[in-house]
Amino acid sequence: MTQKKIQGIRLKLIANSLLLILIAVLPLGVILNATVQKALLKDYFSTSEQQIETANEAINLYQEAIDKDIKMLATNSLILKADNTLTQYMDNTDTKKVMTPSRNGGIEQEIFLFFEKLWKDSSGNSLYSYRH
Repeated sequence: MTQKKIQGIRLKLIANSLLLILIAVLPLGVILNATVQKALLKDYFSTSEQQIETANEAINLYQEAIDKDIKMLATNSLILKADNTLTQYMDNTDTKKVMTPSRNGGIEQEIFLFFEKLWKDSSGNSLYSYRH
């Protein structure tokens, strides 16, 4: 055989081999791709579900703490003594008018001190500012 015929046969063998390999590997690649996508999607949904559960637990804990505080305030004997003799500051449109619970004395001062104690942070600094 001549050199050209051998190269032609060789080229045909290589092309056929590559075609057979491609035919065998292509379905395997498609199946593998589908399997990986399915696994990634499952993992994504699982992780998302865990994060939602964690956020839900945090919200529930926060809500429980608020409910506990509301119940504590609603049953506090000092707060229950509040009446219409307390100075009203809520509708105050005069920005120069300041709170004066210490000067007003009595139950108003006691309630104010109770709330002041509630709103202090761990370092003892007040979380709000006022003048009394």
